[in-house]
Amino acid sequence: MSRRKGHRHPRSQIEKDRTPTVIRRLLLCVGLFAFAIGGLVWWVLESSGVAIVETQGAEGQLRRTHVWYVRQGNTVWLEAGRPNHGWYRDLQAHPTVQFESSDLSGRFEAATVPGPQAHRHIRTLLAEKYGVRDRILGWAVDTSSSIAVRLDPSAPATNQ
Repeated sequence: MSRRKGHRHPRSQIEKDRTPTVIRRLLLCVGLFAFAIGGLVWWVLESSGVAIVETQGAEGQLRRTHVWYVRQGNTVWLEAGRPNHGWYRDLQAHPTVQFESSDLSGRFEAATVPGPQAHRHIRTLLAEKYGVRDRILGWAVDTSSSIAVRLDPSAPATNQ
């Protein structure tokens, strides 16, 4: 079988025709994977049991941050993943914060509770409350040096 000069082999043309389809499918898979990861992150971090802490920065600006929390009576426990988180730096400058959750709201005085015992305490509380969500977060985020923060009511807190 002889080939004519300039005649393309049909197979190479088919492969070229498939290339855009393969790329589109690959991009679709990547997009679906990213969407699934985004959904998982939202479910882990935001789906329930989230409060809002309003802090005041050193310059007076207000910051509203979604946080996981554990309530023990009118005392609230939070965890700062790192000391450079904005809300944590804010409460170092201005320890009075506004706390809002589905079952409690009010003004609170924040205090960092240092040490390994406090770290174990907040990690245990969060693991008990958030269960599998806390374990999933632990795979993605290093909580080994997180900081326990205790909120005590400035005035009587309002149960909701």
